[in-house]
Amino acid sequence: MQLPEKALSALKERGHSGSYKIIGSKVHLDDGNIFLFKSAPRSSAEQMIGEAMSISDMSSALPGICPALIDSSLDSDDSDFYMLTEWHDLGGSGSRMMELGKELAQMHLNGTEKSGRFGYKMPTYCGETKFNNTWSDNWIDFLNNDRFLYLFEQICGKNGSRDVEIWKLGQTLMNKTVPSLLSGIDVKPSLLHGDLWAGNASFSRTTNRPVIFDACSFYGHNEAELGICMMFGGFGSKFFEGYHSVYPKAEPVDEYDQRIKLYELIHHLNHYAIFGGMYRSGAVSMMKSLNRYTESK
Repeated sequence: MQLPEKALSALKERGHSGSYKIIGSKVHLDDGNIFLFKSAPRSSAEQMIGEAMSISDMSSALPGICPALIDSSLDSDDSDFYMLTEWHDLGGSGSRMMELGKELAQMHLNGTEKSGRFGYKMPTYCGETKFNNTWSDNWIDFLNNDRFLYLFEQICGKNGSRDVEIWKLGQTLMNKTVPSLLSGIDVKPSLLHGDLWAGNASFSRTTNRPVIFDACSFYGHNEAELGICMMFGGFGSKFFEGYHSVYPKAEPVDEYDQRIKLYELIHHLNHYAIFGGMYRSGAVSMMKSLNRYTESK
């Protein structure tokens, strides 16, 4: 396999020249530096294209928060798509969680959608699930249509017949619970990673700072990023302390936990859609809890 000439030129602009060899997805230069190279036929590269755009935008919002996109064919219509990124020597991030929280919050503050819309310029994939990220001027509309309704239809079918219980709980959630929890909040669209579980965050020995990767970005409520952080654990209290020292919790603060549970629910539903029944009970329990909370207000 050979690197495209455009990619070689991009490396040369960074001061890297000479011979190289590609082993798997790693590009080993004779000066000792390593980069990552991925390619696929453009017809089957939609997920990779979304990832490339995501890390390009995240790097612009906060340089160093993720591996930089060195070069890609995002701006061409070649039959094959490729992306060349930095390679990072990764280690445990446990002792740097407060720093990670602060940097993520700063990315959210910096990465704004200038026209105030929610969504993204292209579809991105959270696991196997393609989210269309259709632009919307309203966060509640985007959340209900592009996340909840989309996932309910993936799970239950268009008319809800495949899982009537989840469908009915979902209708209550979208029509009552989501507006109740979010209608009073002035949500500003922030650039989100989109799938920030602990396996997509680490510490870079290369840059001596936290780093996140494997993104499926969109512009949304900053707190929506934190839902999946709760789902599998691994971030800890220092992460959230660091995050909210830079980006405070939205008002009303006393409903923060309910909002995070709402955003965590997206990922329980997505995992149910992808992996099946083992995630169903958790999703049902969360919807019942959220709906009960709203009904009790």
